[in-house]
Amino acid sequence: MDQGIIRPATAGRDVPPLDEGEAIAALADLVRREAGIEIGASRHAMIRSRLARRLRALHLDSIAAYHDLLLAAPAQELPHLISCLTTNVSSFFREPHHFDMLAETARKTLMPRLAANGRVRLWSAGCALGQEAWTMAMVLADLGLTPDRGDIRILATDIDPVALQTAALGRYTEAMLDGLPRERRQKSMSFDAQTDEWTVTEPLRRQVTFRELNLVRPFPVRGPFDVIFCRNVMIYFDDRTQLELCRRFAAVLAEGGLLCIGHSERIAEELAPLFTGVGLTAYRRTSVAVIPDPRTTGRMPHGAA
Repeated sequence: MDQGIIRPATAGRDVPPLDEGEAIAALADLVRREAGIEIGASRHAMIRSRLARRLRALHLDSIAAYHDLLLAAPAQELPHLISCLTTNVSSFFREPHHFDMLAETARKTLMPRLAANGRVRLWSAGCALGQEAWTMAMVLADLGLTPDRGDIRILATDIDPVALQTAALGRYTEAMLDGLPRERRQKSMSFDAQTDEWTVTEPLRRQVTFRELNLVRPFPVRGPFDVIFCRNVMIYFDDRTQLELCRRFAAVLAEGGLLCIGHSERIAEELAPLFTGVGLTAYRRTSVAVIPDPRTTGRMPHGAA
């Protein structure tokens, strides 16, 4: 994190304190620069309401005071700010047609590759509370594609460290199991009567690795990925950030790899040579070569993928 960019140019000199409106605008600008999340002026009231609990936890009486605290300790507080302002709405088997396509891809491409001792990699980018990544694991497990079968792994990432804690635990209340039929729960999860929670079973847990990752920063993995789900994430980015993110996804997708995005998201027309539409908000990577730009992809070693 470039901590210098959030320090005022007048640091070290007496400056008048920010009023609430100025502090909220400064926080919105910071989130845009650090996480790519666009929060327009019409939604500044949302910042105020979502930070209310954080202010109480820190015993602060104003947004301006919170802004000052953030300037004093950006590395410690910025993740909490982003957590407050991101929306972690998810459910199991959300937009089920994408999981139908995942199953089809697994049968036609991934199973033959594993049978030939090849490797398979999937990525849930923006996994929120984890339901998407666990659903991917369930679909693969239905087809017998588990770590015992071969070199197959799912990487699940999100910018929100608080959401990732829930995701990695794989523990959910009844209210968080929307979209998961009772028979599926019995097959893929165990119930704890003392806590009244359902927990993802161990075989599925060995399939998924959770990591914190900011999608507007260089990817710490190179792939190639066979499947990437990045759904209802790009709606928070401006057009330029969306374009660059899809370009970088293309750089780490295997030829013919599947990319699924949100129902209100689209691939920019100028990226048409890189992707072919194969269904509702689903695309496959074409065979057209693309040279990754180190300014956007980074040159970093292989990670979990």
